[in-house]
Amino acid sequence: MAGNNFHHLQQQQPPNIQEQGLQILSNQQLLMTQILQQQSATQLAIRNLSYDERVLDSLSSNMAEFVYDKDNGHTFDAWFSRYVDLFDKDARKLDDAAKVRLLLRNLSPPDHERYNSFILPRLAREFTFTETLTKEESDDYLAYSCKVNKACVDSKLSELPEEQFKCLIYVCGLKSNQYAEVRMHLINKLNENVNLTLQQVVDK
Repeated sequence: MAGNNFHHLQQQQPPNIQEQGLQILSNQQLLMTQILQQQSATQLAIRNLSYDERVLDSLSSNMAEFVYDKDNGHTFDAWFSRYVDLFDKDARKLDDAAKVRLLLRNLSPPDHERYNSFILPRLAREFTFTETLTKEESDDYLAYSCKVNKACVDSKLSELPEEQFKCLIYVCGLKSNQYAEVRMHLINKLNENVNLTLQQVVDK
């Protein structure tokens, strides 16, 4: 009986404290290793980012600002031709996104705004470097298309019902001075009633 009790007590003994301590120590070492790996990856990313920014600053300082002036031969093609080697060689280690940032940071404020207007509703960071060069052709047709695109986005033209769009096209076509009074009358009517149909506009 006593022997059975002793055997029962032995089975209820807690696990080896030394084994528990070793397991805790092993878990802590694993956790520390993971933390160090994460820190190392973060520091590497920071160093890479800092390197890219230093390269961008250095390259940008060697580039003249692009200011569009077609009458004096200051087109984008002429400007960019001076820096093809810079992008192909000096900036070869930069990724596409960094090259796009380098290109755009050297546009004059009006030309930067014009480019952003042209690509609406998308953003500059959504384009590859090659696509960005294609989008940045500077000519009179492009300038006009930028204005049209920006105006359409700003006025939420894509949200207009079909009849409103027809009415708008109809009114915009009345450009002659002899239609000035009629045009103003129709614009006022459209402002008063956004549900006017083209037929109702014609009847007025």
